[in-house]
Amino acid sequence: MSHYASSASFKSRGLQLLLGVLAAVAVGWGTARAGVLVPALLIVLAVVVPFVIILFTTPRVGIIALLCYCFLFFIIDREVGGAPYGMAIDGLLITTAVAVLVQHRRFDWSYIKNDLVLLTLFWFVVNILELGNPSGASVMGWVQEFRSASFYWLLTVPLSLLLFNQKKDLNLFLVLLIGLSVLGTLNGLKQLYIGLSPGEQQFLDEGNAKTHLLWGKLRVFSFYSDAGQFGASQAHIALVALILGFGPFKKWQKTLLLVAAGLLITGMFISGTRGALFALLVGIGVALLISKNIKALVVGSVLALSALYVLKYTHIGDTNYNIYRMRTALDPQDASLNVRLNNQLVLRNYLDSHPFGAVWAPLGPGASSTTRAATWPPFRPTATG
Repeated sequence: MSHYASSASFKSRGLQLLLGVLAAVAVGWGTARAGVLVPALLIVLAVVVPFVIILFTTPRVGIIALLCYCFLFFIIDREVGGAPYGMAIDGLLITTAVAVLVQHRRFDWSYIKNDLVLLTLFWFVVNILELGNPSGASVMGWVQEFRSASFYWLLTVPLSLLLFNQKKDLNLFLVLLIGLSVLGTLNGLKQLYIGLSPGEQQFLDEGNAKTHLLWGKLRVFSFYSDAGQFGASQAHIALVALILGFGPFKKWQKTLLLVAAGLLITGMFISGTRGALFALLVGIGVALLISKNIKALVVGSVLALSALYVLKYTHIGDTNYNIYRMRTALDPQDASLNVRLNNQLVLRNYLDSHPFGAVWAPLGPGASSTTRAATWPPFRPTATG
């Protein structure tokens, strides 16, 4: 009996070995014909298939993966390239939505019965109706804008309400949000003091140097789409960390949050994104007002006004280019600031008569597409550089 068992085991191992050899030969032949695409595809499948299985078992993993991927996918895009990596966002959202529908009995759907979801649906319908806008915009352009401006929102809001509705979920969200933002700061400091990676250098070489290298100084962009997005995000998350740092938490948690806030404010400065300064200051002001804490309001106001005074009326720190550049945001003679103010005036005057946006009126039956293109848009804001 044992003889037959060992014989069967030997045949099984032999079959496995044969299949392994055949698979290796197939992969080698495919690699010789198609390059690294075949092994890369196999690696992707080895990751994607188990991930999808886990996702359908625990759908909230999709939201966690989405948050992390949205922070980090520019690293893959710049350093690897060769594929539309943004489509993975669509894939994550749709797969998570399908997983939720498959397991719909597990969730409390009353969470999505609120004004935010209704507003989301309303905005989605408005964006669909924009297809009929007679301004003659590109359909492909609409598709690109529709994905990020409406479709992502339509899926993200209800999925988050269904899957991330407990205190522990909020805590996890904040840890990921602040942690990944600090990672962005550290990568930004690496760019500034150590140097750029090949993908980051290529990003500048493709035409972005004109907005990210000013007077020979780098506007740090980290693993974000550009320096503007990096600076605005750093200011936003610094505000979140700063507010939480004065909250009712353990001492070590408050210390970590305040350290994170300090790092993120540093990230805001090295981005050279001057508008982010006002987002931070206004946010601090609003937080102090709604806290209803008179002592905190007085102390916070004194500190904020003192910081503004130092930037506006002194030259402290001018030897540091990043502080000097941020100081120009408060200089009424700064050329870039005046261009921005002029653009705001142009937009304000335009919106006085077009509060819901533009509707293109035909120039006449003989008007050519060239003539129409030349008259659109009806205003042309000046680039700020």
